[in-house]
Amino acid sequence: MLGNLLVEPPGTRTRPLDRLDAAPVAKWTPQKIPQRTLLPAHGGSTPLVFDRFPALSRATLARDSVADILWFTPSSLTLTDFSLTVRREVRPDGAIAITGGSAVLSVSPYAGPGLRETARIRSALEAAPPASLERAVSEYAVQPTPPYGLTVDLQLPAGAAAAAPMVTVAPLSGSATIAVELTESGVLAWQSALQQSEGHTIAGTVRATAATPVVHPGNSFPSIDTRVLDTPLGALLAERGPADIHPIDPQLAVSAIVIVVASQLVTTSTIALHPSSDHPPTSAVFGPTGGRTGVTVVTLRPEALTVDWRADVAFTPQRWPVVPASGWLDSTSGWVTIIKPESWCVGYVFAVIPVDAAGQPVPAKSRTHDRIQGVLNFTAPYVAGGLLSSAFEAEYDRPNSFALPRYPDQPFGDLVLTVFANCGGRLGQASRKLTATEVVVSALAYPDGRIELHTDTDAPSETPVADLPTLRRGDRGPAVGRLQQLLNQRVPDLTPLTVDGFFGPVTHGRVREFQRRAGIVIDGIVGPQTWGALAG
Repeated sequence: MLGNLLVEPPGTRTRPLDRLDAAPVAKWTPQKIPQRTLLPAHGGSTPLVFDRFPALSRATLARDSVADILWFTPSSLTLTDFSLTVRREVRPDGAIAITGGSAVLSVSPYAGPGLRETARIRSALEAAPPASLERAVSEYAVQPTPPYGLTVDLQLPAGAAAAAPMVTVAPLSGSATIAVELTESGVLAWQSALQQSEGHTIAGTVRATAATPVVHPGNSFPSIDTRVLDTPLGALLAERGPADIHPIDPQLAVSAIVIVVASQLVTTSTIALHPSSDHPPTSAVFGPTGGRTGVTVVTLRPEALTVDWRADVAFTPQRWPVVPASGWLDSTSGWVTIIKPESWCVGYVFAVIPVDAAGQPVPAKSRTHDRIQGVLNFTAPYVAGGLLSSAFEAEYDRPNSFALPRYPDQPFGDLVLTVFANCGGRLGQASRKLTATEVVVSALAYPDGRIELHTDTDAPSETPVADLPTLRRGDRGPAVGRLQQLLNQRVPDLTPLTVDGFFGPVTHGRVREFQRRAGIVIDGIVGPQTWGALAG
């Protein structure tokens, strides 16, 4: 069955876009504090189900409120890189045996929903156009939503992995690299499948939790749509074959690999490798797309060999420092390390919410003449001149994302956000110092120009549970924020909810799961019984 294609009511349009369904990449601006505008999907409507397209994977489609774009959220992962290293040795009887190996794969839900899924969704829409679209499907561009957040895990059958997978995620670019050390039996199974071009038979699951910003109809109160994407490992490796197998010769050869994860914020990453033996050093330079480099050394004593590595990462934003990093590879590390430039960055999301005099969200269209501006000032000894400063414009239906440098082994600098508002000719401003953990910031814009700044780490309201209102899906406000924080405390084994004050589908599902675990009525409604269980 074709999954749910969700289409929102018409919004304000700008000029028609080029009709090419090219996957957009949310670009960072070349400022000292780079920023990009997140283009959220729009939630809250009843999904449209198309039963006549069984080949199309589940997708959620949303109408952009400004441009002629139909955004779809990721429905599956795409493999962007893969290799299998097979280690062999010569046994006393002269036979060559496989002793183990390692696999490295890179995945993303954003790099390749690509043109294949885009084409399938467009074909489905053109064959059965939703009634809520006011014009022909051909008048819209169909594009995947830009990345917001990502977590990834690799699950393998018992006995396949010699150690827990090492997963490195680049949340700002929405990609992940997984390195896993395999047992002898695990390598044999993978090698056999790839040699016969039957990668689809390799068992395992890659689980990704992808997040996209969501704006709900009638206002700009933002939330995060978190979607779990379980992709069979065999589906990712179906088109891989013998060319992806890299055997290490049995003359006690060691292959040391350094992987550089992609990042839009990087200009160059320079990697140097220095083996402890007489083998000559090697180096490589990568751009924003990252890559991998390595050195193979033949040695009689692999347990005594080390390969020192050094990385110098130059970032695109002006006055950001070149970050040096170093380490070594040996038999205990599996001869693989992953360098993630975004580990030296802190990403922030800022959203402005129009509210009435009582602090309740109101439709953005009722405040079209408001103007919201902001200034970020970041001071740290490791940036040139000691100060990075940037001004920006904010819109009610367009969250802003910012990135700042975090130098290794040094405390994060001081960041101050100042927001200026002109609401119907009434002026106001507010400032707040932000830490490296207060990464989601909301500004409440009142009709009189007053601004209130809140972060995802603010303490919830201390209203007694007995006085809290009954909440249902679609509700908004501080009580919902209190509910989301309590759910995060009571269900800690699941992905934390974003505390955004909106009772959307993700919060509704978490309420039902909590009710199931608590042994109370499972109705998704938070009344006295559920509040009591949460507080107990």
